[in-house]
Amino acid sequence: MHKSHASHSAEEPLNSCQREFDLNREVCPLTREIIEQRLLFVAEKAKTFVKDMVSMESHLVGSVALGVFNKDSDIDLAVPVRTVDLRGVLEKLSYITEFRGERRAGPNSTRYLFCTNIDGVHIDINVLTEFDCAYLIKGMREARIAMSDEERLVHAEKKLELKERGDSRLLDIFKLEIYKKYCPNLDWIPDFQIRESLASSSSVPFGCLRLPPS
Repeated sequence: MHKSHASHSAEEPLNSCQREFDLNREVCPLTREIIEQRLLFVAEKAKTFVKDMVSMESHLVGSVALGVFNKDSDIDLAVPVRTVDLRGVLEKLSYITEFRGERRAGPNSTRYLFCTNIDGVHIDINVLTEFDCAYLIKGMREARIAMSDEERLVHAEKKLELKERGDSRLLDIFKLEIYKKYCPNLDWIPDFQIRESLASSSSVPFGCLRLPPS
């Protein structure tokens, strides 16, 4: 027999954050563990896709790697590329994925962002220097170890709450808190600031790939 939750009466509506928490942990057969396994499965397919296209390994980073995902989270991959190989990798990725723009990664380095879709999941492919990528992976590993299961769940719930409220600016800022803490030497700019900067810029159009010299 199905048992109702002791913490909520039959008349008490669940807010959106509680609904997601229940979906992830208790009520729905599609539990949080199953959601994570699906995202990890797609992540492996995405890594194989990158390997086939540019003959390079990629690394899972972002919310799925940290365990702070929601059921509609993106997959974030980081691809470490030597300067000598950069132009060729960018050219190949531009043929088969959508180029989303350049981002400042560190004080003297650039991150190139491409995206695609696999099995209905949005995939972000970040091309980084080998140094920046190693630093990012180290920070992600430290964050995953340092955070408790409950802290990860609270973080995921907070993201969902902000998303449901439509507070995209605060969501963009909140999502970067972990990265700023564990990878402070990389440049973390909220997405809304990037969009606003691009909208007001008269320089290179968004999505226009500038290849480095060969």
